[in-house]
Amino acid sequence: GKGQTWLGNNRALDLAVGGWSLNVVTYVQTGFPLAITQPNQNGILGASVQRPNLTGQSFNSVTGDKLFQWINPAAFSAVPSFAFGNAPRVIDYRMPGQDNVDLSLFKSFPIHERLKAQFRAEALNAFNTPMFGRPDTNFNTPNFGRVTTQRNFPRLIQLGIRIYF
Repeated sequence: GKGQTWLGNNRALDLAVGGWSLNVVTYVQTGFPLAITQPNQNGILGASVQRPNLTGQSFNSVTGDKLFQWINPAAFSAVPSFAFGNAPRVIDYRMPGQDNVDLSLFKSFPIHERLKAQFRAEALNAFNTPMFGRPDTNFNTPNFGRVTTQRNFPRLIQLGIRIYF
């Protein structure tokens, strides 16, 4: 572009390839650990949270549909009244992780001596990647182990022109 080492004297080429800026914001995060509870049957004993028993099976879903069955319900069994479950506070299994990429592309160019313009193209969630919410962790409920929410928005593209004077 203009004033640069390569191809700095060609006005048409400067308008085409000079003044571009690319911005990328991304994050990748694993999911949080899950705490499995069951409807409280020990309120009389002063327990505010009831944990189920572990059966020894894997927490990972045995079906191929991870959203419909994120947590394997066969890994837990209900605790009878006046007893406490042996499940830990959080299990060694995590909710879905998060990853997102936001992109923006800017092209700045002069219009007149003190008048400049900038073309902007911005894409939030550029690759349209869904981020799913936490599965239902309340054992003995109809949706136990299911992911029923999405935590982000679909791709959003915004175009604009900005005038500087």
